[in-house]
Amino acid sequence: MAKHLTPVLLTHLAEMARLSLSPKEKKEFFKDLNKILEAFSEIKKVSSVRHLASGSVVKLSQLKPKKAVSCVLADELLERAPDKKGRYFRVPKIERPA
Repeated sequence: MAKHLTPVLLTHLAEMARLSLSPKEKKEFFKDLNKILEAFSEIKKVSSVRHLASGSVVKLSQLKPKKAVSCVLADELLERAPDKKGRYFRVPKIERPA
């Protein structure tokens, strides 16, 4: 049932992705992608709704209705903030190392 990658399809995919693959790279990709497809085929065999169902099912009637509430605590915290802009806290920018 597993669909395997063909050399023609691999060439087409490489062209669509604008990849220029050497013959060695094509051979490696061909082997690796077929293994990946095989793995997904195995997962598909065992995956089903009953396997993925949650252990604790909650009825929709048990869920709390969503409603907006004002939060006095948030307003108090914002008042005490050393740096703010409107209703938002201002924080220093975090630089990521290159």
